[in-house]
Amino acid sequence: MASFPVLTYLLLATIIVTFVNFYFWFRADKQKAFNWLIFFLNIYLFIHAVFVFTVRHFFTENIYFNTVAPFVLVYGPLLYIAIALIRRNTISKKTVYTHLAMPIIIWLACIVLIVFYGEGQVYYWQYNIILAILTPISLIGYAAFGVKSILSTDSSLKRYKLMVMPATLLLIFMSLISIIVPIYGEKLLRNAEATDIISMMIYSLMFATSVLIFKYKTSIIFNEDDVHKTSSLETEKPLVSDTKYERSTLTLAQLELYQQKLTDFTTKNQPYLDATLSLAKLAKMLRMPSHHLTQVLSTRLNQSFYTYINGFRIEHAIKLLAEDTELSMTEVAMVSGFSSKVSFYRQFKNFKGCTPAVYKSQFFEK
Repeated sequence: MASFPVLTYLLLATIIVTFVNFYFWFRADKQKAFNWLIFFLNIYLFIHAVFVFTVRHFFTENIYFNTVAPFVLVYGPLLYIAIALIRRNTISKKTVYTHLAMPIIIWLACIVLIVFYGEGQVYYWQYNIILAILTPISLIGYAAFGVKSILSTDSSLKRYKLMVMPATLLLIFMSLISIIVPIYGEKLLRNAEATDIISMMIYSLMFATSVLIFKYKTSIIFNEDDVHKTSSLETEKPLVSDTKYERSTLTLAQLELYQQKLTDFTTKNQPYLDATLSLAKLAKMLRMPSHHLTQVLSTRLNQSFYTYINGFRIEHAIKLLAEDTELSMTEVAMVSGFSSKVSFYRQFKNFKGCTPAVYKSQFFEK
């Protein structure tokens, strides 16, 4: 099995990239649930790649370990949890346990098989039958959910499409494999080249996922660094004098058009729920120059960028407080787009003159 070097290179590359990703995670904001999910996904990819590499090169007499290990059953639930966190930045423990229960049970059964029974026993065949039935059901179900989510008009998912799409493609491909292998299993086993090609495609997608995690983590880290450097801007800044824009070529009509575009986009797409949102990022979404956006905010709305965005975040938080959900104040802060509970409390007091807890007790608690 070690005769196909490309597979070895792909596995080693995945191991290296996932290992590097750990460094960036330790610099990330650990209050965000989505960052924790990415961390666990990275760990799982790392373990998966190490496991396959080790079995292929050091346990060739027990190569069946790779076929019975139910790694693929976890990727579907992780995709579901990721999409839920992207949409609301929170998910109940009950939902997590519900989606991970079946993979955990199968993993326990797999460990029992490897440790106490081995290949060829009655338990081995029973386990494989159950795995052959559950795998396509799980993969197809979660892949369909991923496709539906990608095709939805949810603005929060659009920002993470480059993360969700490859994960969904991985599930779709694994779904096809889970159907093809039981049907043509014996023919595939006799054709080593076909088996290696299938393995290469799976490991390529694993490597691509690890690279996307790397890209996501590095972009988040650098974005968060920028946010911390400019955190002092979150409080109201003195407005720039209109004389700064005397040389602007924008007419009053153009300013009004930009203002309407900004208002419509912000209200419909809720970009303020992204804690890493910056002026440059919002300008790119609006397809307008950053200095034009700054001018609209200053001259038309008489606000700084952070004051404008935090105003929407506060109103979103108030809606959550009014719903009397079981969310903690930290969760309300994260869901509303704030980078921390401290920032949330500071901005809430700036806008409303009291803390969120006091505001909730005064207006929403009987």
